[in-house]
Amino acid sequence: MLLLALGSVATAGPREPATDPAGPTVFGQRGLYRSWAPLPYEPGEVVIGSTLEFFKASDYLKDGDENQRLLTRSSLAWVPFSGFEINAGFYLASNYNTAYVPDQAQFVGDPFLGVRYGHALTDQLSLGGGVQIQIPTGEKFSQLSTDGISTRVMTTFAFQPVPAAMITLNLGYHFDNTARIFDENLNAAQIFSAGVNPHDQLLVRLGAAWQFGPVAPFLEYGGAIAMGTGAPGFTDTPNWITIGLRAWPLSHHTLHVVAALDIGLTGIHPPAGKGRTPPYNVILALGFNFGQIPDPPPLVITKEVEKIKEVKVQVPPPPQSRIVGTVVDAQTGKPLGGARVEIDGKEAATFVTEPERGAFTTCPADPGPVKMTVSVEGYRQKTTAVLSTGKPTVPVTIKLARIKGKTFGTLKGTVRSATGKALRARIVIPTRRVKTRAKKGKFKFRVKTGVFDVLLTMPGYVTQRRKIKLKTGDIVILNVELYPKK
Repeated sequence: MLLLALGSVATAGPREPATDPAGPTVFGQRGLYRSWAPLPYEPGEVVIGSTLEFFKASDYLKDGDENQRLLTRSSLAWVPFSGFEINAGFYLASNYNTAYVPDQAQFVGDPFLGVRYGHALTDQLSLGGGVQIQIPTGEKFSQLSTDGISTRVMTTFAFQPVPAAMITLNLGYHFDNTARIFDENLNAAQIFSAGVNPHDQLLVRLGAAWQFGPVAPFLEYGGAIAMGTGAPGFTDTPNWITIGLRAWPLSHHTLHVVAALDIGLTGIHPPAGKGRTPPYNVILALGFNFGQIPDPPPLVITKEVEKIKEVKVQVPPPPQSRIVGTVVDAQTGKPLGGARVEIDGKEAATFVTEPERGAFTTCPADPGPVKMTVSVEGYRQKTTAVLSTGKPTVPVTIKLARIKGKTFGTLKGTVRSATGKALRARIVIPTRRVKTRAKKGKFKFRVKTGVFDVLLTMPGYVTQRRKIKLKTGDIVILNVELYPKK
């Protein structure tokens, strides 16, 4: 009999884009453009961003003037652990107005720093909050003006009925001290360029976005209601809407490109040059997520095996042993009935201990270590190896310790298409903050017990939702077929 040499080649395609319409905002947080999303990026991710805003208008700060402004920001966000995000950066502003002397006003390098935390209340609803401070440069530009530190405190809500859609609501307060930066009087063009505001503001942001493959259009409304003015007018209370599009030009969600347009609603033509709302604002932004770089392709090794002649040798089968065991409480020694005993290996099988004696007997096993995993509700799962010696029976006693605090079980299974193709689908458990992917169509991980929903998504396929009830030490098997979208 001849053995023939076989060769195989493994291939790996690019990582599919995630279903998530959000990305880096103007200050780096995860969200739309100015509105924050409660949940930050994934743990360990680092995201950098850069934005550019430009507008040009006549009769803006004074009749007959020509005004144009260029505003740029650079940001960095980092998630050290689940739900917690740190962001920082700085911005540069330059304004030119023909009606004032000097006609050019430029303010350089105002840094900002923020922290925030978000939590998923349900599969669709999440809540978060954060603080951001801005430290403006002083009169000499090389020094920071600590008297002018301004603070934004923001509460954020988000409703996500499906993974591709998001509605955000931000409510907050801006403690604005920019009026304390300069001792001398500034003209209107300098005030506008430096972003000096005379009052604190109550902040409102409302946004919506929907992802269609590699693009996600979004719409935002923003308002800042002046506080402590007695009778605030439209000049002190700017309102605007933002229409934009987020795109991912790469096959994965590492690179974000945003193009948007602000449209001013109030404060567009204020008296005495007190305006803070341009009639329009052209926005271009880029962001890169270093936490979602695709996995490298696997190393492929091809071997050629010479044809050899197989010689059949009659070898007597080795003597086998049955494992005869008892599962007991580690502290009291009480037998534990109903415990699951799973045998790994070529002869994989599952046994359940007797209700009263906690005893079990396995099938015959070849000589060598037999790997066993034992679990029962309320006790810590234990994996051990018992040596099959070739004797008819091998006795063993397995002690399990009671679980204190949180309990866990195991969720495993497969994800395939209707034609049987293994899919690298994304598995999401929102209430457990679990996001992972199937590898070659298979997945297995531990998760906190209870009742929860599991979302299985894959671009081009209909998202499926399954409700799981998981008990301590249980292993729940979930085999799913995803169907292509029409």
